[in-house]
Amino acid sequence: MTQMGATFHGDALVLRRANKLLILTGNPADSTVLKLRPCIFPHCGALCCYDGAYLADGEEDRIKAVVSNHPEHFKHLPGEYIVDGNWYNRVKGRKTAVRPFSYQSPDYPKHFNNTRCVFAYEDGRCSLQTAAQELNLHPWHFKPMACWLFPLRFSGSRITIPPRENEKDPDYINEDYPGFITFLPCGRHTEDGLPWYQALQKEIVYFLNMILGV
Repeated sequence: MTQMGATFHGDALVLRRANKLLILTGNPADSTVLKLRPCIFPHCGALCCYDGAYLADGEEDRIKAVVSNHPEHFKHLPGEYIVDGNWYNRVKGRKTAVRPFSYQSPDYPKHFNNTRCVFAYEDGRCSLQTAAQELNLHPWHFKPMACWLFPLRFSGSRITIPPRENEKDPDYINEDYPGFITFLPCGRHTEDGLPWYQALQKEIVYFLNMILGV
C-alpha cells in the first residue's frame, strides 16, 4: 500500500500515506512557526460567524437538503437563508444570510457589523453542526468548508494559513476595515499558542481525509 503521513518543515507540509491514517508531526521548537490557540467556543463568542459564510460548489444544495429533510433543527431560520453576497468586490457568490445581533464582548472589533449567521442559535452554536451530531454524522458534515476549516483557507487548490506576527492581515481593505482573521482569537499569532499544525490538527485531518477520500 502507498504510504501517506504528514510531516511539517517550518510551515511546509509533506504528505505520505500509511494504512489510511493521517499523522501530523512537526518541530514545536521551531521559532518561525505560526502559533495559534485552538478554537475556544463558546468563550470566543463565535465572532467568526458575524458575516456568515461563502459557499463552495455543492454546499448550497447540501444545506438546503438537510433543512428540508430535518426541519426540526431549523425552525429559527428565515425564509431566505442563503443569499447572494459581495464582500468588498473581493469575494462574490452564494453565502449564508445574517441577522442583526449584538455581541457582548468588549473585544468585539468595532469595524465588524453587528450581525451573525442565521444558522447560529442564540447561544452561538451552529444548527448545521447540531443537526449532524444528532443524526450521528461527523459534526462538520453539513457545515460549509469555510466554517470548519477556519482559520485555514482553501482556494485554487492551495491552503493558506493566517499571517504571522507583524504580517499584514490578508483581509485588510483600508483603515476603516483593517482586517478580519487577525482580529479573531483563533486567527492571530500568540507566543503561548501551539504550532498551527497542532492547534488545527482536527481541521487538517478532516480536510485531508475529504480530499484524499480515506
